[in-house]
Amino acid sequence: MGKGWWMGLVVMMSVIWGWSGVQAQPEQVLQDACPYREGAYYQADVFPRYELRNQRLLLVSWQTGAIVNEVQTSLTTPRFVVMNWSPDCRYLAAALGEGLEAETAVWDVTSATRVGTFAGAGLEWSPDSQQALVMDAEGVALWSPGTGDLNALEIGRADYFLSQWETDTLWLIPYSAYYSAAGVTVFDRSSAEAVGYFDNPAGESRQIGFMLVDDGAKVLVYTVRAQDANSAGITIWDREDESSRLLATGSEEATVEARALFETMDYQAALTLLTSVANRVLP
Repeated sequence: MGKGWWMGLVVMMSVIWGWSGVQAQPEQVLQDACPYREGAYYQADVFPRYELRNQRLLLVSWQTGAIVNEVQTSLTTPRFVVMNWSPDCRYLAAALGEGLEAETAVWDVTSATRVGTFAGAGLEWSPDSQQALVMDAEGVALWSPGTGDLNALEIGRADYFLSQWETDTLWLIPYSAYYSAAGVTVFDRSSAEAVGYFDNPAGESRQIGFMLVDDGAKVLVYTVRAQDANSAGITIWDREDESSRLLATGSEEATVEARALFETMDYQAALTLLTSVANRVLP
C-alpha cells in the first residue's frame, strides 16, 4: 500500500484531533464556519483555520481534512480570532494581534483576497452583504468591500449602535450603557449623507428605541429607559411628511406593552386601541 493513505490520515487527524490527543467536536471546530446556510457562497462543513507555523489562512473541509482554499499566505500574527461572516458567506472578518496593536482584517474568501484592514474596529454587515458598519474609537463609517469606499457617518462616537438596514437607507441610534442619542438618524447608503431624523418628544428618555410600522410608512420612536418613573412615551412619525403624534404612556412597562400592540396587530387597530388606553394623547 502506498504512502498516500498515511498522509491523508495525518491530515485528517490534524483536523479532528488536537495535539493533546483529545478529539475535537464538530461544534467546536465549526463554530468559526459561516453560519448562514442560505448564503450564496455557503459551503457546508468548511471552516477557516490559521496556521501560525505555516503563516497562512485556509478554508478546510471538516469531513475530509482537505484544503478548500488558501485564503492568504505570509500572514503572521500572534493571535487570530474570527469575528463574523457576511450573510452571503463571501467575506470573513477576523481580529489579528493583541492590545493596541490589534487590527481587523477582512477577506473575500471566493477570490482569496484581503479586501480591508482597520485598526481595532468592530464590524456589522448589511443583510445584503454589500456594505458594513466599521466602528472604532473615532466613530462609525460605512464601508463597501466591493469598491473599497469608506465614508464616515456624521453621528458621533458610541459604545455601540442600534441599526436597521433597508435597501437604500441605514437607520442608526448611538448607544451607551445608560444613555442613547435623542433620536434615530437615517443615512442614504449610496452617499452616506443623513437624509432623516426622528426623535421622541413624547418621552423624557435616557435611552430610546425605534421600529418601522404600517409597511414602513410610520416610524415609532419610544422610551426604553425613562428619566423618571412617569416620563415614558411614544412618538409616531409619518415618514413622508415628517408629521408626528405624541403618546404619553407613562411608565416604561406601559411603553413596552404599547409597542407590543404594534408588533402583533394591524397598525390602525393598534393605534386606536393604544389611543384609548394611553394616559394621554398630546396634540
